[in-house]
Amino acid sequence: MKLSLTFLALIISQLAFSQSESDKKLLKKDKYGEVYITHDTSRIEYKWLIPSYPDDNLHIYQEYYQHIKENINSALKFSNKLNNLSKWTPIYKINNKYYLYGPSDWMYNFGFIINDSTILRQFSDGPGVFVILNSNKVSDKVYQYKTLDYYKKETNISIYIIDQTNEIAVWKFETQDEVQYELMINSNNIKKFPLVIRNCGNVKCVTEYEFIQPDFEKLIKTVR
Repeated sequence: MKLSLTFLALIISQLAFSQSESDKKLLKKDKYGEVYITHDTSRIEYKWLIPSYPDDNLHIYQEYYQHIKENINSALKFSNKLNNLSKWTPIYKINNKYYLYGPSDWMYNFGFIINDSTILRQFSDGPGVFVILNSNKVSDKVYQYKTLDYYKKETNISIYIIDQTNEIAVWKFETQDEVQYELMINSNNIKKFPLVIRNCGNVKCVTEYEFIQPDFEKLIKTVR
């Protein structure tokens, strides 16, 4: 009986591995490794793609916030009532289809968390904190924030929801010096989309997969 159970467990394990392997679709192969697409939402990468508050980093957020509050001598208590804007994950497009990305080096991964007083950019080197000075809900698809960072640099952050069903949005960051964009998805919805994986075995890849950036301003113009 024990032998039969062991054999059954082995069969189940092999079937699961075969299913996982058959789920892969090769996108690119080079001398360093491969890039493939998977629809297996049980992969640990889906969890890693969701930004979070690591307990050991909480003091960093608090120090950033306190520094900004003291240096601009402002009462920053703010009640942000914009719904469904909490954790956001980067999303990309290949041939007009949406994909998430699991990099070889997770130092490249990032995400955003919106709370009642800050917008946090979370990445491996530590958090970037935008303190919210003002917010405006223009419509159900457009949200605007006036923010201040650690160095007292003002950044206007606009969120344009281009897909309400999946909560996919163009994030636009405007400072006095530059304009930057990111394509983001509400982290609650990431398992609706497949994952692009950059894999080089047991070592980090020399290069990451490069996605073609969309025309962000064109996407913004589709928001009504």
